[in-house]
Amino acid sequence: QDALSLNQIKTLLEQNQNGAGQYAILEGLHAVKHALRFNAKPYCLFTKDLNSLIKLSDKLCPDLSSALKDATEIEDFDILNDSKIRTGIIGIFHKPGEKQIQLKGKVVLLDDSRDLNNIGAVIRVCAAAGIEKLILTGDTNPWNSRAIRAAAGLQFAMNITNLKEDEILELKFPFISFDERGEELNFKLKEQIPKDAILVFGSERDGISELIKLKSELIVRLPKQKNVSSLNLATSVAAALYSLK
Repeated sequence: QDALSLNQIKTLLEQNQNGAGQYAILEGLHAVKHALRFNAKPYCLFTKDLNSLIKLSDKLCPDLSSALKDATEIEDFDILNDSKIRTGIIGIFHKPGEKQIQLKGKVVLLDDSRDLNNIGAVIRVCAAAGIEKLILTGDTNPWNSRAIRAAAGLQFAMNITNLKEDEILELKFPFISFDERGEELNFKLKEQIPKDAILVFGSERDGISELIKLKSELIVRLPKQKNVSSLNLATSVAAALYSLK
């Protein structure tokens, strides 16, 4: 990588914090580790102390120590970020290119979710559960720095696509919507959910759109104790994915 001045680095970080542009900003070893393990391409890696970073890598992720040796040590590292990064590394990675919609196995669809922390947490859960495709509607950017922190860099573990509602309705796959007014999910209903289903979860406030509900083959709800009105979005996705494994 070409040497960058501190001002150039700060400009790159500021330009990409909201998820715009061609780069993704990953803070800390945990997120950088995930990106590298899923074959993300680093544009540049910066560290506060290279020797300390390699020692930590040898302990936590020895498979990546050789890749992290290319990190550039910066004396003024702490001024690059408002919050102290305990593991002392920032990675600027090339975002993956746009991929064609190729659905295989179960897919998760978030319908107009707006909470970046929730979106990041859902990405992390999907990656853990082996979901390879996440579809989003709405304007929220999953590459926003807040979503990347919540996902621990696991955006690189799957194909994430933003689609408009009319594009969603053209998809020729069975839709299974999770909604509190649906039928309680039980063993009998689980057997009716196809392996190639698109599992739909609504926004934190408004739920799933009526058009997508109309397209759904099943509308189900997770069983909950009486008087508990709802679950956090990421918790709902986690419960659904693991109950269907």
